[in-house]
Amino acid sequence: MVFRQFYIDDDLQIGIWKIQESEEELIRTLGQSPPTHLGDNAKRRREWLSVRCLAKAMNDGVAVDIAYEGRRPFLKNGGNISISHSGDWVAVAMGKREVGIDIECQTEKAMNVASRFMNDEEYERWSKMAEDSRRYFATVIWCAKEAVFKTYKDGCVDFKHDIATEAFEEEAMGNLKATDRKGETVRHYDVKYMLHSMFVLTISTPVS
Repeated sequence: MVFRQFYIDDDLQIGIWKIQESEEELIRTLGQSPPTHLGDNAKRRREWLSVRCLAKAMNDGVAVDIAYEGRRPFLKNGGNISISHSGDWVAVAMGKREVGIDIECQTEKAMNVASRFMNDEEYERWSKMAEDSRRYFATVIWCAKEAVFKTYKDGCVDFKHDIATEAFEEEAMGNLKATDRKGETVRHYDVKYMLHSMFVLTISTPVS
């Protein structure tokens, strides 16, 4: 297990885990088997287990009870949780605050479909970046929008037209502002991002 835990503030903690364990090892760590409805889908079973192992590690070794309302996860003790996984990486955000988290492995995918999820202003800014930065920052913009979507959890959304990111600095760890314009109310979010050689991580919280 490669595990990293850090705090945004007293009300929000983040955990990242690279899954290196077998399903049997994850079951022993968690003390619980995956639910039968996952069947023989090895990938989904491993993701289910790894998310709960990570949440347990973040909770001082005490298992947490995660439930769902539709596709929205929540903690039965009343706390908030957001979950993401990509490849062998899992990320979890837990705390009192509303939060959305997204982790994406570094690939060419976001760069190759940038025009599908970036609005005109985002695409123009992105296209002016140095060529070796574009893959990272296409993924940052994609992940930021995914994290915002997970924060407000408001049904279907069009990333290109409903969620907008403002200009941000090209840094290994940084912040950007985002808004969602779906519906009659414009909502504002702070998004923290972290660049790793293997992934991009974003954490979205609403601006009160």
